[in-house]
Amino acid sequence: MPYSITNDIVLTKATKLGKTFLKVISTNQKTVTLQDIKNKVDFIFDSNHLETLIENGSLLVAQPDELESILKSTQEAILPIEQQINKERIRRLNYVKGALESSVKYGSQPKLAAYVSIRSLELVDTKPPSAVSVYRWINTYLKSGQDELSLNPKLNNRGNRSAKVCPAQDQLIDAFLIACNKNMKMMTLYREYLERLKCENDIRESNHQEKIIAISSEGFRKRLDNILKTKE
Repeated sequence: MPYSITNDIVLTKATKLGKTFLKVISTNQKTVTLQDIKNKVDFIFDSNHLETLIENGSLLVAQPDELESILKSTQEAILPIEQQINKERIRRLNYVKGALESSVKYGSQPKLAAYVSIRSLELVDTKPPSAVSVYRWINTYLKSGQDELSLNPKLNNRGNRSAKVCPAQDQLIDAFLIACNKNMKMMTLYREYLERLKCENDIRESNHQEKIIAISSEGFRKRLDNILKTKE
């Protein structure tokens, strides 16, 4: 018996990296649009084909006890660029204003480092900046006439990549690179990226969509470097 696809269900697919959660975005008589909750990638399925995938177990309907995992995945979803910029600006401003208001001798790296170590605990910042970064932020802030916008990170200065990478690939790479553990070796991250891409391509193949071609390890390294620069 065909499974009834409604907008309130969430589907899951087991992968080597864990479960992928797919929520129903829209439906009509012919197609169903699903979205990967974590990576914000959309997939358009033929309605009959999707029902078959559910019936044969290729995709499973999320159970009530999985709602917590689904919620966690949603909370960990990548923020839009504008929200990332605002969040990071506020973070930097907290360090800068704290240093200026406390009259810490920020020209002394040891004293500034001591300040950052305590301030990070106060802000519950699990990845505190270096004293050098905070010193640079303070100078930028003061030279701008204390313009808070001067502390905006340059997340948008990554060039136009649309000619080289399709939108789905672009979304996938950015989502992976921002969320991954950047302390890992580059080639380890690249292998994990290839695993993630394989999972996405499995879904695309089941929906008769064209597979996404992986970028080279060198291209991946450059993208990773660009992401790391935004953290400075």
